[in-house]
Amino acid sequence: MKFKYLLPTTHRERRRSHIAFVEPADIAVMWSPKAACTTVMTWVFLQDGLLAEALAYSNWIHRYRLRRYQKDERYLRRLGNLRRYGRHVIKVVRNPFDRAVSSYFHAYRHGYEDLHLSSALGRPVDPAQRFSFREFVHFLDRVDITRCNLHHRVQATSLERHVLFGVKPHRIIKIEDGLEAALGQVERQYGLPPTDFANPVFRSHHHTSRIAADGLAADRRDWSPRHLPPAAAFYDDDLVARVARLYAEDFRRYGYDPTRPV
Repeated sequence: MKFKYLLPTTHRERRRSHIAFVEPADIAVMWSPKAACTTVMTWVFLQDGLLAEALAYSNWIHRYRLRRYQKDERYLRRLGNLRRYGRHVIKVVRNPFDRAVSSYFHAYRHGYEDLHLSSALGRPVDPAQRFSFREFVHFLDRVDITRCNLHHRVQATSLERHVLFGVKPHRIIKIEDGLEAALGQVERQYGLPPTDFANPVFRSHHHTSRIAADGLAADRRDWSPRHLPPAAAFYDDDLVARVARLYAEDFRRYGYDPTRPV
C-alpha cells in the first residue's frame, strides 16, 4: 500500500478517474474507456438534459464531455465534493479478458501505438504491417498498465485505491451481464425517467459483428475492421495467464474469474 493512498485525494486524481454525475438523482457514475463508455455518457447526458446540446456540439459525444462538460463550474464543484455521495456511486466495468481484445482492435484500427509497438517488437509496425493480439500483450508487458493509454489502462483508478478519502462504488455494473437492464434498474431505484435504448443515439460506430472462430486467433495480423471472432478465440493458456497478471487488480476488485476467458 502506497503512503499516498492514506492522504486526501488530489484534483488530478479525481479528474482522471472518469466520473460523471446524474444530477436529478444525485448519483456519481464511474466508467472506463472500452467498457461501453459512449453508451454510459449518452445515458448520463440524456438524464441530465444535456444530450441535445452534446450532439449539437459534436456527433462524437466525448468531444463535448472533454471540452464543455468537464470544464463546467458545476461539474468541477461536484468533483471537488465527491465524498458527499457516500453510497451513491456506480461503476461500470467490463471483463478484462474481453476488454483486452477490444483494446487490441482499437489500437489495431487507429494506429496510435504503432511507433511504440514497433520499438517493443523490434520490427516495423505501420498501416501495411499490423500486429497480432499476442504481440499487443507483449507490448502491454513493457508499459505501466496503470498510467498508459486510457484504452488499455486498468479500469481501477487511484481514487478507488485511497483508504480514507477515496470513493468506493456501492454498485458494480458488469456490461456483459446486461448494461441496459442494469441502467433501467438504476432509473427505477432513483425515480429517473425510463430510457429507450432503441433510440439511434445509443448505436455505437465501434460495434462489430462476430464471426465464427477458425482456430486460435492470437497470432493473426490481418483483420477486417468490422468482422471479428469472439474474444475467447484469442486466448491460449499463455495469454490467459499474461492478461490475468496484467489486469490482476481489475479481476480482483470487480469480481471476475482470472482463469476463464469469456
